[in-house]
Amino acid sequence: MGNLTRLVSLDLSANRIEGRIPVSLGKCQSLSFIDFSANRLTGEIPAEVMNLSSLVNVLNLSHNLLGGKLLPELGNLEDLNAIDISFNDLIGEIPDPVVSN
Repeated sequence: MGNLTRLVSLDLSANRIEGRIPVSLGKCQSLSFIDFSANRLTGEIPAEVMNLSSLVNVLNLSHNLLGGKLLPELGNLEDLNAIDISFNDLIGEIPDPVVSN
């Protein structure tokens, strides 16, 4: 997936996809919209995804089986218009830059 360097929008919602979010997604430097909602994704949200400076529109990972701690890198997405990580099993505090936007 990391070879898709010009990909701007990725919507794989409601597809019963299982497994982890690929770390290689962090190489898609043009991505501004990610919707993986309503699947069966597990594991943590990769820091590489939260370091995508192009991610300014939407990050929707709701209704999955994601777990673990919310990483501080989530605060790097301060230009993001909308984030939805509801209905998962994530723990920890939401970083200040995300809350203040």
